[in-house]
Amino acid sequence: MRFTINLALIAATAFISNAFAWDGTVNGKVTKVEIAPASELKYRIFLDGGVKICDTSSDKASFAYINPTDSIYQAVVSLSMIARTSNNKATIYTTRDANGYCKIGNIQY
Repeated sequence: MRFTINLALIAATAFISNAFAWDGTVNGKVTKVEIAPASELKYRIFLDGGVKICDTSSDKASFAYINPTDSIYQAVVSLSMIARTSNNKATIYTTRDANGYCKIGNIQY
């Protein structure tokens, strides 16, 4: 019985984690970080080679952003700065916001 419950939980977790589709998943070197003066699109990450960060042909995809009001803001800033200073690659997961910009939803380093 316990094995069946554990197996069901594992299967549900795998399904839920794959149910959320990202608009962009890119792996690259963080070459530039920027703090914008605007209240939106505050912390911006740029990748090596001007890689388009989320699935869009717009120039708005040249960077990914996160705002201080987002719950993972401090973690994203920390990990992206570590990736930048160590010159290593990070994987950035984004979704397009209503204005077509790439909003960071997850980062792995």
